[in-house]
Amino acid sequence: MSDDRLKGESSAAADLETAESNERPAAGPPTVTYRCRPAGFTCGLCGAETDTQWVDDGTFVCPDCKSWS
Repeated sequence: MSDDRLKGESSAAADLETAESNERPAAGPPTVTYRCRPAGFTCGLCGAETDTQWVDDGTFVCPDCKSWS
């Protein structure tokens, strides 16, 4: 076996090890934080009509009711 072939095989093995160590765990479902609809929504807190809503403590609310902290 030639030295070049051995170098190629060890390089391929190192690339495989690097790829495996860089794998990320499976992601869960996306988290919804915002929604928009031209027909509008009713705010879950104040009842105002709005075309955009943000999630605040698990409730969709208008931008005025959203706690921005």
